[in-house]
Amino acid sequence: MKAPGHLPQAPGRPPTAFTPAGAPPAGFAMPGAQHPGFPPGGFAPYPGPYAAPARKRPVGLMVALAAAVVLLSGVLVLALSQVIGQHPETTSAGYQNEDWSVPPVSSEPPQLPTPEDEAEAKKLTRQNRIYDVSLASPVRCDLQLPPGGEIDDDKLQEHMEAYIGCLTRVWGPAIEAAGSTAYQPKITVYPAGEKVTTGCGSTDSGNAFYCPSDQQLYIAQDVLKALSDDASQARIVFDLIIAHEFGHAVQGRTGILGGERWLAESASSKQEKAELSRRSEVQADCFAGAALNSLSSSLQLTETDRSDIMRVMFEIGDDQLAERHNVNPDRVDAHGSGQNRRMWAERGLKAKSVEDCNTFTAPSSEVE
Repeated sequence: MKAPGHLPQAPGRPPTAFTPAGAPPAGFAMPGAQHPGFPPGGFAPYPGPYAAPARKRPVGLMVALAAAVVLLSGVLVLALSQVIGQHPETTSAGYQNEDWSVPPVSSEPPQLPTPEDEAEAKKLTRQNRIYDVSLASPVRCDLQLPPGGEIDDDKLQEHMEAYIGCLTRVWGPAIEAAGSTAYQPKITVYPAGEKVTTGCGSTDSGNAFYCPSDQQLYIAQDVLKALSDDASQARIVFDLIIAHEFGHAVQGRTGILGGERWLAESASSKQEKAELSRRSEVQADCFAGAALNSLSSSLQLTETDRSDIMRVMFEIGDDQLAERHNVNPDRVDAHGSGQNRRMWAERGLKAKSVEDCNTFTAPSSEVE
């Protein structure tokens, strides 16, 4: 396996991002936006276990004291039985990966691995060592979700920098267990209506993406215009989008992305290239669900948040974006249908191991 500074670019494929297909960076961009030719509030710590209630000083006769001791013993026995029966996610003592040191943010991570030949490309995508790993859960993230909708860029930057650390704590040990090098990517929140210059070139706003050339993440808040008004107000929306983009970073570090690009370069048809793109994109959806599941207790995700995840994933399906934004359906075929993107995100939320997110061996019907 070789490790060039830049991955090969599949013809017509953008940087990997959360975009409607057909736009050059694979990302979460508004339909019709211009992209580079390559791919693509306050925070409170999560409360710990409930403290035992303060014991009152004994007052009165020894009989009253004895009765209080008996009562207290019963309460403690009951409380202990309840704690033993709790899911580990309800106690801070259950947090995983606490002994793993999150690396500092890196602007110059190790080069991405790419395959030497078709056999290696297929192995990296279909039999990658990351599939043998299970993500730790629960994992700590000392953040609260944003309120929903657009917020001040500086506040979003602050939130995202901390959130990337949480995602790194989730994925880092798994990446290393798969024999690859973990890193903490830099994220840039750039202003709506402006361009950003990346290692993949310059792109307009209305997008969120991972650039393989510099291995960094980028987001502009007007990416929300790709969604319905209701979905864009979900408090999970920015964290979901970036969990997807971080999923592409995981693909990059483990060689999945390099393998997919190699296969796309040698694909014999536009349809074959598009299917490979969809396999990569819905895998990032699944990776996002898996990461959010690991962080669900710490972020205090509610059933409403989980429903919003499903709604957002459905709305960013190729077919839904084409319909909502009057885009030619023939240009929107590289990210997956709303039904399939929602399905893979849900699989990630329920995943027992990363193998559950192996989209490269899934039937074509599941990556349409």
